[in-house]
Amino acid sequence: KQWYQRRVRGAQNELSPQEVRELRELFSIFDIGGSGRLSFPVLRKSLRTMGFNADDRELMGAIADCGIDIQEGITFAQFVDIVLIEQGDSFDVYEELMSGFTAMDIDRN
Repeated sequence: KQWYQRRVRGAQNELSPQEVRELRELFSIFDIGGSGRLSFPVLRKSLRTMGFNADDRELMGAIADCGIDIQEGITFAQFVDIVLIEQGDSFDVYEELMSGFTAMDIDRN
């Protein structure tokens, strides 16, 4: 846990604690088995839920930029790194989540 906290405060210092909690919640939703890792297809699906539409080649590039071995799965810290790469300079987790969920809300409930 200390490693995770240092990493979030250091490498992802542009995220507020609320944004980290929101990303953790999204990660947990897609981590169906509770392994703490996401496979590539699940990662792609979670990013699309947030409104990111990177193709497989772009996503694999982001994964390579982070030095991640996709065969081992994506950890939460790596997920945050990838989200930040995909988002670029402006980042609002709440806005991205609401955008993704609104697009998926067929009956608007």
